[in-house]
Amino acid sequence: MNSHVNRLLFRILGLELLCSLAVFLIISMARWLLVLEAKAADASAYVLGMAILFGALAAPLRSLISLHRYRFLLRALALGSSAVEVQELVGLSREAFRSTVTWLISNVVALVAMALFARPNLLDPATTLGVCSLALLVVSAAALTLYAALRATLLGIIELAPPQVMGELVANEEQSLRAVQSMRFRLIIAVVAPVAFVTLGATLVVSSHIRRSDEQQREATALAVARSAFEESPGVVTTAGLSAATEVAQRFGFQISWSSEPEAYLRRHTPGGDLQLVAPLDSGSVTVHLQSGRFGEIGWFAWIVTVAAVLTAGWLGTLLARYLVEDLASATREVRALDTQLIVEEEQHVAYVPRFDIVAELSASVEKLAGRFRVFAQAQERAILVGEATTRMRGLFFASVSHDLKSPLNSILGFTEIVRRSESLTEGQEESLAVIERSGRELLALIETILDAARVEARQLQLVREAVSIDDLVADIVEKGRHLAGDNAVDVIGDIADGVNWVEVDRVRFSNALATFVGHAGRSVPGALVRLHVAPLEGGLVGFALEIPAPRDVRDSDSGETQGGYKSMPSPHRGLALGMGLARSIIELHGGTIHRVDRGTKGLRFVVRLPAYRPSVELPSAPLYTSPLPPKAT
Repeated sequence: MNSHVNRLLFRILGLELLCSLAVFLIISMARWLLVLEAKAADASAYVLGMAILFGALAAPLRSLISLHRYRFLLRALALGSSAVEVQELVGLSREAFRSTVTWLISNVVALVAMALFARPNLLDPATTLGVCSLALLVVSAAALTLYAALRATLLGIIELAPPQVMGELVANEEQSLRAVQSMRFRLIIAVVAPVAFVTLGATLVVSSHIRRSDEQQREATALAVARSAFEESPGVVTTAGLSAATEVAQRFGFQISWSSEPEAYLRRHTPGGDLQLVAPLDSGSVTVHLQSGRFGEIGWFAWIVTVAAVLTAGWLGTLLARYLVEDLASATREVRALDTQLIVEEEQHVAYVPRFDIVAELSASVEKLAGRFRVFAQAQERAILVGEATTRMRGLFFASVSHDLKSPLNSILGFTEIVRRSESLTEGQEESLAVIERSGRELLALIETILDAARVEARQLQLVREAVSIDDLVADIVEKGRHLAGDNAVDVIGDIADGVNWVEVDRVRFSNALATFVGHAGRSVPGALVRLHVAPLEGGLVGFALEIPAPRDVRDSDSGETQGGYKSMPSPHRGLALGMGLARSIIELHGGTIHRVDRGTKGLRFVVRLPAYRPSVELPSAPLYTSPLPPKAT
């Protein structure tokens, strides 16, 4: 079981929580980036911390529920099973995007909600807007990093899928063109997003520094105006010009009031986010109310520069995406060319120089693999041609030699028959002629077997089917089996069940095929008793069961010396060895099957299942089996 799959959920949850923690730490630096006061910075950190906490809980909860739906798929991938659905793999591959969007939306909603409904009183709207904008930029940048990490993690799991499933997945993605579109979109975002984050962040930081400098200048100006206007001065009328000075100050955003009560210097924020400055005078005190938001931020030129930078990055991203798609398309064509005749024929193709180093490395690897594949394919092609030539030569050799041997053998057998009929022979001469005739017919049967084997191997053996009585067929099998047994006696007990009357077979070749097993028993066990059972089977089949006894040395051997309960039988006659392989081919050409059942010390049972009538579909020629015995049934 793959451990990476088992830790997938913990890795995804850990990545989401890690990104949330990184966002909180970066936003905590807002007091230095945006030049916030200590109280304003603490209040901002509290509000932003609550918002990030909400996002850190919402996104992992969604991932936990979503991955639970893919538990069977993940288990199959962990176990290396092939029971994997392509659609489930597609859904799992898109979980990176869905989880990232959920994390981003939850954080954005939480930040906006906190800014609108939980803004501290000491934060003015301009400061709140700057802090929230910076937080949104940080969250967006972290979301891009989170998406890359989640996608790499999920792709590592998807690569565990079986090759055939991955091939189907790639084919579906190519047909739908989603892969190319997604790749272009991702590359554009990868180029545009950093530029946008840097330019917008720099704009916010510069704006905050200028706004802070403006506030400090306004505070100093307000205090200077208040002190100069309300401080007692010598003259007949000590309050002369105060009302005019107050009106002028109000036009500049300063609301000044005088109090006869002396107060110490004080600087505080109102519930609306405005700033109040209290300064002591020689007699009494003066209070200056500074309205927030009087700073007009950075001008339109800065925003125009920002938009121009983003558009330029978008154009560069589009250009890079087009070049990358062209490089990957070229690399894909080179990979697919490995499965074509072009590699074998070494045809020249137009060289394409990739613009990306990683694609160039892939192309070089593909070309190196193509060279090795070309050598292998050429060697394989030569091996196939040599094999075909060898098969043809062997077939021609067998046919030529067999025909060259059949003519003199037929002459020998013919003259033997003539001598027997026309001459008076002694007992010794008669016995010699019998030996000559028996040996000649055995040799002729061997030649016929070689001819048929050559025809089977060349796919040229044609069967002559006819309706044959099952009694006549069994009689032929018994007679030919005793003949193949040679000088050894063999007894055959036939048992024909009811319901089997006729079969449609090539009478000569099928009887020879089953007689080969009887002859094998006679040559292996002198005086062998072979049982032949014929019975109807389901599905319009006829079953032939041949029970062959085991040799004496096998019956008398210890069980510990046997292999599978049956020791290897003595090597049969070479003609029978070839004939048994041919027998299996003949049975399969008839549309039947043969199985061997090992009965231990009792011998072997060969079970032949044969269609009673000609199949509706012409069966292909069967291959030649040259093993002495067919493979053991499982």
